[in-house]
Amino acid sequence: MKKVFIDSDVILDVLAQREPFFGDSARILSLCEKKKVQGCTTALVFANIYYLLKKIRSKDIAQHSLRKLRIILDVIPLLDSHVDRALNSRFTDFEDTLQYYSAEDLGVERIITRNISDYKQSSIPVSTPQRFLDIYKVSG
Repeated sequence: MKKVFIDSDVILDVLAQREPFFGDSARILSLCEKKKVQGCTTALVFANIYYLLKKIRSKDIAQHSLRKLRIILDVIPLLDSHVDRALNSRFTDFEDTLQYYSAEDLGVERIITRNISDYKQSSIPVSTPQRFLDIYKVSG
């Protein structure tokens, strides 16, 4: 099973029902739920999504949504070594750099995000949700 890192923008597309991105992002999470791919993210993503979703919806909706999300996504660790590497990297976005090193250490095969430019330095292939669905021709 392909192990993929799901970035916060993809998750927010679904939980905040952001168009025109909702459909492809929802298909990605559906693939994770159906165990056609192994989806993972970091606790930092959960924290960021909670903060944003609480602001645009409510605390109860944010917690309920993240409880459901936790069932289908693995939470991978952020370690002090990831912080050290991120502080000395050429990536431009510190948060994404932390997530990248966490995903790299876990052996993730692909990062799924709409912010491709934040991962220019990545040795892990990076795809938008739409591109991932096109490449792997998987159905949700």
